Amino acid sequence: MDATTRMTARDRREGRVALAMLPVGTLLTLAAGIGMIAVTALGIDTAIRWPDGAGWMLAWCGLAAVAGWWNLKRSLEVLSAFDWRPVPGIVAVSAAIVALHPGWWLA
Repeated sequence: MDATTRMTARDRREGRVALAMLPVGTLLTLAAGIGMIAVTALGIDTAIRWPDGAGWMLAWCGLAAVAGWWNLKRSLEVLSAFDWRPVPGIVAVSAAIVALHPGWWLA
């Protein structure tokens, strides 16, 4: 065994973090997929019923669907690459989608 095949302490730490990314990536992917389906259903329901403030709700649904698609792609990258670096961005976008929901400020 030569020096190039030995694992350093840094390599072992990265290996443990990479293994932790499998369940994290799975949860992020499921949440993004379910969220996209829910936002699409809400947009269709809002377009059919057209309640007060429907324009704001449809705009939010469109924005949330685009952000959800981005989240889904990034979540799949986390799941397949075992990389932790995209996780804070995914969580931040998800929090922004929830915070910008018109139901909070139109009610």
